[in-house]
Amino acid sequence: MSNKLRILVWFFLAAAACSPEPSPGASKDSGAAPSSTSPGAAGGAIGKTDVTWTAPASFKLVPSPTQMRLATYQVARAEGDAEDGEMTVSQAKGTVAANIQRWEGQFTGGDKAKISELTVGDFKISVVEIAGTYKGMGGAAKEGFTMLAAIVDWPGRDPHFFKLTGPTKTVQQARPAFDELLQTLGHK
Repeated sequence: MSNKLRILVWFFLAAAACSPEPSPGASKDSGAAPSSTSPGAAGGAIGKTDVTWTAPASFKLVPSPTQMRLATYQVARAEGDAEDGEMTVSQAKGTVAANIQRWEGQFTGGDKAKISELTVGDFKISVVEIAGTYKGMGGAAKEGFTMLAAIVDWPGRDPHFFKLTGPTKTVQQARPAFDELLQTLGHK
């Protein structure tokens, strides 16, 4: 896929993520009030969604830099890593395959995505792991990075994305907490 086409696809996915959902939601243990006026998370609050989750204590809820996100968490770096990891929660349109292909396009020098499936309640979840040099959305290339993402599909709704990105050692250290978070998924 050409870079122009990737950017166009990303633009439409990003625009779709900005559309409001029917009711507010919040992480069960975040202590943050749900945002009922904004589709995105500002000021460390959880944006509007019917999906609920319990974030591990080691994931610190922080203000989201964009309204495209429902939540942003800082994940403490592993010893020896130069920076923290980040877990974002968002909602967008698109198939599982299309989103995985887009994420693979953000990495070079690594293997294809490793994909596994699980079910939690009535959610079908595709867990995706990609490693290599991460170039993200226009940022500087970062070697030795990993993305651990869950595409949470709920019939009749747009998928939710729980995406943990950071230095590989940091992501590996946070993997058990990420897996536990997925087991807490529910809905209103």
